[in-house]
Formats: sequence, C-alpha cells, structure tokens
Amino acid sequence: MPNVLLCLRGAAEAASLAAGLAARGLTVSRVATGEQALESAFASNRDFVAVETDLPGINGFEVCRVLKRDLRTAAVPVVLIGTSTGRAEILAGFEAGACEFLTRPLDPQLFAAKVEALLRHLWESLPALKLAVGPITMDTADHMVEVKGSPVRLTGKEFALLELFLRRPGKLLNSDFILGMVWGGDRRGGSHTLTVHVQRLRQKLGPGACRLLETIHGLGYRLNPK
Repeated sequence: MPNVLLCLRGAAEAASLAAGLAARGLTVSRVATGEQALESAFASNRDFVAVETDLPGINGFEVCRVLKRDLRTAAVPVVLIGTSTGRAEILAGFEAGACEFLTRPLDPQLFAAKVEALLRHLWESLPALKLAVGPITMDTADHMVEVKGSPVRLTGKEFALLELFLRRPGKLLNSDFILGMVWGGDRRGGSHTLTVHVQRLRQKLGPGACRLLETIHGLGYRLNPK
C-alpha cells in the first residue's frame, strides 16, 4: 500500500492525521524530528511526505530541500505544515520544493482527502509508458491493452484500474486506496463497485492472465507478476 511519512512533533495531532490517512487505505509512518524524517525517507521508499515546518534542529523547510536535491527522493511529493499564513513563510515553502503548504488547524478528513488528491494527480501526470506484467501489456499513450498479443477492449475505469495494478506489480493495494485513485470523490457503490469492476476486468483478461490478479481478502488486491 502507498506509504506516507508524517513528521510532526505533537503526538496527538500526528495520531489524528494518521488515522484519517489510514481510513483511505494509506500506510503511515510517523516520526517527530527532521533528522528522523530524512533517515526514514532514505531508508524506505516513500510515496508522500508531510512535514511540520517548525521542527527543532533540522526544520521542515530544510527537510524538503534535502529531499528535493537527492535523486532518490526528488520525485516524492512533500507537503509542509505550518501555523503561519504569512506570505513569506508560504513562499519559502514553495521555494524549498513543497507541492503544497497547509496551515493549522488541520481537519483529519480534509487532510487525508488532500493527500489522496495529490497522489492521484501525481499518478495521472506520470509519463506515458508501455507497461507489461506476464502476458499483459499496456500502452498508456495509445490506450491499448493486449494479452498474449491479442487486443482487449476495456472501459475507461477498467483501463485505469489495470494501469494502477501494472504500475505497482506485486504490491498490495488497499480497496479504499484503489477507490480513491480510480474513482476519486465519486465512491458511490464503494467496495461493491470495485468488486464488480475487478470481476469484469478478470473476465476480459482471460483465464491465463486473470489469475495474476489476486484478491487478498479483507485487505484489497495485488497483481502478482509470478
């Protein structure tokens, strides 16, 4: 599941925001200092970083600058969280490389929705690629899918669903995260809608390829490349 690194001094605030993120299917790692944030970001792959500006020692602005200068983490979106609405501080955040500057107080649900929207925008803006897992190939530029060289016709949602799996082969994707990435704010039908679309996708991929798309009961789905 996508991993968010949350760096905040206040344990209560961090717990509240982490709970909101978890409710949307995101895995959260929590640290409390800039030094810990950098160590954690470099030690493990992170999909998103949210860091408080006013940290002792290495502050949030410097954390952002270091992450953006390093090739290992330059593409990871960073959100800064501050208390000031002053133009100078917000401008400093964007100049440090932040994709967003959020000011307190933060509503956990709105914060989680913002993170999900930024992740979705990042995913949608990824460069066109030719993706392949097992017998399944996808050309995202030409909107084409083939299984063992034979074309497969997919609806827009089915294509987006398969693309999400193909871009993260072997990764467990939480159902809430999939709904957020593919359906955005329109989650009418919820898990039932997702179940139906996965069933239709499996049918269209055929008996050989469909076995690669695993259901992890109670958690979500995974495209197993083996």
